[in-house]
Amino acid sequence: MKSRLSLRYYLRLVIIVVMASSLSLQTAFAQTASPPQNSADTPTTDEAFSAPTPEESAESSSTKTWLLVGGAVAIGLGAVALGSGGGGGDSSTATEPVIEETQATSSSSNDEDQTQDDDDDDEEIEEDEPDTPYTGPDLNGSWNGFVNLVNEGNENVSVSASVSQDGKNISISTSSPYSYARSFSGKISSSGDIKVKDNNTGEIWTTHSGAASANSIRLFDWVNDYTDLDRLELSR
Repeated sequence: MKSRLSLRYYLRLVIIVVMASSLSLQTAFAQTASPPQNSADTPTTDEAFSAPTPEESAESSSTKTWLLVGGAVAIGLGAVALGSGGGGGDSSTATEPVIEETQATSSSSNDEDQTQDDDDDDEEIEEDEPDTPYTGPDLNGSWNGFVNLVNEGNENVSVSASVSQDGKNISISTSSPYSYARSFSGKISSSGDIKVKDNNTGEIWTTHSGAASANSIRLFDWVNDYTDLDRLELSR
């Protein structure tokens, strides 16, 4: 730190000395310059006076050259001094800019909108009246009726059934001789609308042609691209 301050001090002294020398030389040559001499001390005629063409002497040319060199040196030293002292502090204390890396974060969601109809095997049975107590018919007990499956001969085959109900939750078991329409589970609303899933096939059966009552249950399922209906009808 002391060496840097000393260097600045000496550079400023050199600049001051060179500038003072330049000013002194300019003043001295300005005072010693003499006007051009006329051929006669006093003119005797009214003829027009023509001033002789001034000739630059070797001495004045050399002096100007040195003045230009001195001025250039002074300007250069001044620029060096200002450049070394322009920072306003020790370079060792300078801090390098910190480059901050930002990482773009992105989040992607793979939520898929799945449209499901009554024939979707994964469809969940939802409550139609989730916040209200059940006030509909009581279907608990034994039932008799028939099952009619379009793709199994489309015949009214007699079956017996057992219904177990706990409020809105309902399950039905039948004596169907086929591989399905034998076990159901799902929900019933207070108005008697039933929506149950076949536990063997996952197909959804509903009472879309009429609500259930204490002595009648009629469940249906669309088949063959919604052209035919399987049915289970029970009574007691």
